[in-house]
Amino acid sequence: MFSNFTYADEPRNKYEFKADEAGAVDIRTGAADINLSAAEGGIKIETTGEYDEKFCDFSAKPENKILKIYLRDKKNGWKLDIFGFSFGVSAEEAGAEIKTEKKWFYFEKGGKPCKAGLKITAPKNKKLLVKNGAGNVKITGFSAGASIDTGAGDLEFKNFSGPVRIDSGAGSVKGDLYSEDLDLETGAGSVDLKWNSVPQKGKASFSSGAGSVVLSFPEASKMAIIHKSGAGSFDSEFGNDAKAEFRLEFKSGAGNLTISKF
Repeated sequence: MFSNFTYADEPRNKYEFKADEAGAVDIRTGAADINLSAAEGGIKIETTGEYDEKFCDFSAKPENKILKIYLRDKKNGWKLDIFGFSFGVSAEEAGAEIKTEKKWFYFEKGGKPCKAGLKITAPKNKKLLVKNGAGNVKITGFSAGASIDTGAGDLEFKNFSGPVRIDSGAGSVKGDLYSEDLDLETGAGSVDLKWNSVPQKGKASFSSGAGSVVLSFPEASKMAIIHKSGAGSFDSEFGNDAKAEFRLEFKSGAGNLTISKF
């Protein structure tokens, strides 16, 4: 009758929480593919790919109405035990530690990377906070905005809406969304975003070190366009309407900007 019971110290690769336990979902990973989809019901998190608890540090816990999810490499180093004394160096600390253990002799070496990813479903009204060192991120159906930091890897939106801040080191940013408050910075990588309805007011700001930017808007859209580029072409199917309540700002070191209608 207790087949679904999990002890607190038992390795696990999935969690489930009630929807009202968190207003935001905060995901932090070292290097992982992350798939976030909006769905009715509670918040469900599970690992994908090659999950191994010996090398993956995975946890999820609500704190002050923020569900904090971690998936990263375990701090494995080497450890040598002789006659109950343990000598070791962790992956992050150079130095020796001595402690007593009731063991005769063994040698353990760690440090393999965690190769797991994450699949998360949550109600669409949850704000998303994502920090990913490397790996692809896909976000579908959420409507409460997001703050996303990625070191390397592609970012894709599908039917997303709300304020969004994106800081991408390298990798493409693409998909369809609606935002009247967007701030995107990318070091290197292409941008291809489509607004799925006419923006009424607000601002979308883009800063790119290198890489092409393609933006698509409904034909009825009106916008004030501010464009500064060190090198690269600029092509827009919309005129610059200085009185428009929606502003589009673009700064680029090198890269082409294209604004098209659909």
